[in-house]
Amino acid sequence: SAVTLSSSLTFLSCNFSSSVASSSSSSCSPGGSSAAGGAVFVSVGSADVAISSSVISGSQVQTRCAAPSSQTHSLGGGVSIFRAGDVVLNATNVSFCRASGVRQANNVLVGGGGIFVKDAESVTLQSSFVSACSVEDAFPVRVLPCGGGAIGITNVPAVQISSSKVYNNSDSSLSG
Repeated sequence: SAVTLSSSLTFLSCNFSSSVASSSSSSCSPGGSSAAGGAVFVSVGSADVAISSSVISGSQVQTRCAAPSSQTHSLGGGVSIFRAGDVVLNATNVSFCRASGVRQANNVLVGGGGIFVKDAESVTLQSSFVSACSVEDAFPVRVLPCGGGAIGITNVPAVQISSSKVYNNSDSSLSG
């Protein structure tokens, strides 16, 4: 079934472990060299997304080559959500996830070692843990910032984090 504009997408009591999303090392073209969402990737227009009472661990997203433009990205080692309504992560543990770029490449956007959300109405992280996640091989430049060892959020007007623990995360970009 299709997800319509008024729909919602819910993950309840799910367990994602050691999942990998990676780009092809042979295709270094814009769009073909990007990767997102090691365990979960969602792009649903304006639909709401909820991840509740779930565990996401040991997942990763990796870009294997840098396209000759700034369109290459590696986003959301555990969860990556693009274009959504309200996004809620409740009672969910995200641990040992990572987003990896390309060593010494400065045209790869790398962000959200555990969680990455872009272009949503709101993001709520409630009663959750994000731990031991990382952003690796990220080299930010002025026009292409990288970062967010635990969480990367962009173009979201309302963000709420409550009763959650975010700890032991790392970011090699030195920018967040």
